Order: sequence, then C-alpha cells, then structure tokens
Amino acid sequence: KSVNYTMRTIHSIGVIKKTLGDILSKLYEEGHRKFYILGASDLAGLIEMALKEKYDDTFELVHVEEITPVLEDGVVLICREDVAAQVPGVKTVDMIHELAKDEALISERSAA
Repeated sequence: KSVNYTMRTIHSIGVIKKTLGDILSKLYEEGHRKFYILGASDLAGLIEMALKEKYDDTFELVHVEEITPVLEDGVVLICREDVAAQVPGVKTVDMIHELAKDEALISERSAA
C-alpha cells in the first residue's frame, strides 16, 4: 500500500512540474525574464527547478516577502495562500490557483 502511495506521489509531482513548466513557458514566450517568488514553500522550489531545467541561466529569479511597485519589472509568482493585495502595474500569477485549474491534477487527485 505504501509503495502505491509513493508512486502516486511521485507521479503527482511530475504532473505538477509539467504544469508549472507550461505556465512558465507562456510567461517566457511573452518576453518575461525576471521572476519574483513570493512565499517560501515546496512549490517555490519546484518553480525554481522548472525554470532552471527549461531555461538554464537566461532568467533572473528573486525571492521577495511582499508585492511592491518596485517589482513592476518582472512577474510575481505567488506561492502562498494568504496574498490578497494587488499592486497596480505589477504582473502577478497565483501559482496555487493556476495549479488548481489544471484538469490533469484534478483527475490525479480524484484517482487517489
């Protein structure tokens, strides 16, 4: 039983990483090269891994504690749940919300 659980967990991580890669690819194709990560979490680590695997060193990644107007030169990737305030002129992507919309992850969770 624990082997099955472990295998499902590993598969889920792969699905999450692919979804993150898709989201980041879209932003990269739009010309974004500077990303700010708001929130220290496992999700932030997966985002960093996905960026490095796909784009090597052709991007800049900075960890921040809050969204401020000075971040308008990049995209803030929100990786925690308690962020409600938006700052005019600052592009943000709620990564948890984006993952929650992914059909592959939804079907993955219902199969568990």
